[in-house]
Amino acid sequence: MRYYLFVIISIIYSFAFAQKNNNELGFGVNINSKSSFIGGFDFKIKDVYKNRFFLIEVANIKHPNELRVSSGFNNVNNNLGNKAFILGKNHLLYPVRFQIGMGKSIFNKAEKNGVKLELNLASGIVFGLLKPYIIKYQYPNTNDVKKEAYNSLVHNDYNQIIGSAGPLYGWENLKIRPGLNGRFSLIAE
Repeated sequence: MRYYLFVIISIIYSFAFAQKNNNELGFGVNINSKSSFIGGFDFKIKDVYKNRFFLIEVANIKHPNELRVSSGFNNVNNNLGNKAFILGKNHLLYPVRFQIGMGKSIFNKAEKNGVKLELNLASGIVFGLLKPYIIKYQYPNTNDVKKEAYNSLVHNDYNQIIGSAGPLYGWENLKIRPGLNGRFSLIAE
């Protein structure tokens, strides 16, 4: 309950914080090595004079040992096709980070051809959205295809896995894992 209260207060504070004239608003898309092509999105509100900021970030994290394989299933008669899926994957993780931070200018920009160096520190809470990985599986000796959460004990025949069910399935079984996070950055402008 304390986590939810902190998030609500942080969001209210951020919008009150954005009403002043000395604020910067920013939106970004990030790309990183532990995700797919787009790693996440972020939204930042910064008070220029006090060097404080509020950041909301949603990311997609993949395990470094994930192996995307093509399905061994090939049934042309049912038009089910052959899709790729991630072998051995049980869950997808989407962290949603709420951070409050402050920056300290180390060197200010000169009037002409200068570089500004700034140190940023931030911390906050994170809610890990843990969603089951849903696959299409055809049970042996039947034409019954089911979309189910992957379980290595039940779905042990690789040739019966048709592929991933897609990103829209599994949200009804979402679990939330709260935590803390911190960030340190050095910015050169």
